[in-house]
Amino acid sequence: MYSVLSIVTSNIGSLHKILKDETRRRIILLLQEKGSLSYVDLMKALGITNTGKMNYHLKVLGNLLSKKNDDQYVLSDKGMLAYRLMREFSEANTERQLRLNSR
Repeated sequence: MYSVLSIVTSNIGSLHKILKDETRRRIILLLQEKGSLSYVDLMKALGITNTGKMNYHLKVLGNLLSKKNDDQYVLSDKGMLAYRLMREFSEANTERQLRLNSR
């Protein structure tokens, strides 16, 4: 049986692999900002012209995204959590950089 710690560690590792790519982070940020976007609108906002590349990133994001009945992509509950984690780590890194630069 898995311990809670091993499950959490595994999920964090998976999330890191997903979010280490700038394009996937931008997709999450765009959906957080806009609420929902169509496939074409996401491609335009990201400057992606290759549908294979777009499909790859959407597939990797997996259950961080949901698709509404009108074919609009939105962040799932897990996607919202990923956004909050990205924001928190970004703020923590900024604060750390400020402290290092002030030395």
